[in-house]
Amino acid sequence: MANWKEWRIGYGTLAAVVLLGGFLAYEAKRASVAQAAPTTKQAPKQERRGVFAEGRIVAAVGAEVTVSAEVGGRIERLLVTERDQVKAEQVLVELSATDRKAELAEARARLGEANVDMAFLEREFGRAQSLAARGVVPEAQLDRARYDSDLARARTRTLVAGIGRLEDVIEKATVSAPQSGLVTVQHADLGEVVAPGAPLLTIVDLSRLRIEVEVGEFDIPRIELGDAATITAEGYEGQALRGEVVEVPEWVTSRRLKPLDPGRPTDTRILPVKVSLPAGHSFKLGQRVEVEIGD
Repeated sequence: MANWKEWRIGYGTLAAVVLLGGFLAYEAKRASVAQAAPTTKQAPKQERRGVFAEGRIVAAVGAEVTVSAEVGGRIERLLVTERDQVKAEQVLVELSATDRKAELAEARARLGEANVDMAFLEREFGRAQSLAARGVVPEAQLDRARYDSDLARARTRTLVAGIGRLEDVIEKATVSAPQSGLVTVQHADLGEVVAPGAPLLTIVDLSRLRIEVEVGEFDIPRIELGDAATITAEGYEGQALRGEVVEVPEWVTSRRLKPLDPGRPTDTRILPVKVSLPAGHSFKLGQRVEVEIGD
């Protein structure tokens, strides 16, 4: 019996030793695996690459103005032509206004007659009031004198309004420059009869040019307001101008320029980004350029 008890105690002790050894081996293996596992690190932020795109020289908003005829008529004097520099308020075109000037002279003559009539009828009304107060004339005669006086004043006001309208039309027959700039397009010729609203001349302020860059829609995330831009063009080898992104629109549109690189798709949509031009550049309005945006 004693041997059996001793055997059981020895067996239990051995089992405990085996279990403890297995547990220690498992813990050591888990610690080594945890130590060998790579530490998760945040991937470094990729630097933005430059965006290459093509564009053209355009006028800034308000820098290009088409002067139109406010009234119709024949062009009697054309004082400027294409490539002429003009200053604000300079007279550009004079439309014939002979008929309207004759109408104005006639209207002024009629106004003179109306003023004479009005003065006479007002005096008549004054006399009728005085006599009616003494009971010499009936009330109906007083009313008739009042009516004639009021009608004469109304006719005078109508003639004055008509004279003002004619004077305005004659004034609009002389067309002046709304701003300084270069005449880029002459839409009408001397002696031509134009309708109201017809274009006459296009004037561009060349000091307010910029570049409209056609950025592919997949490059939009890499464009930011204020980004630096490098501008080059064919025929200007070795010359690179610096500008910056001054406008990033909120819409995309169809491509307007056919890419010079035949490998580029022509049916993609683009973002028309605006880039400034430095002073002293020699580019021409409408010229095609290449632009790299970003460093």
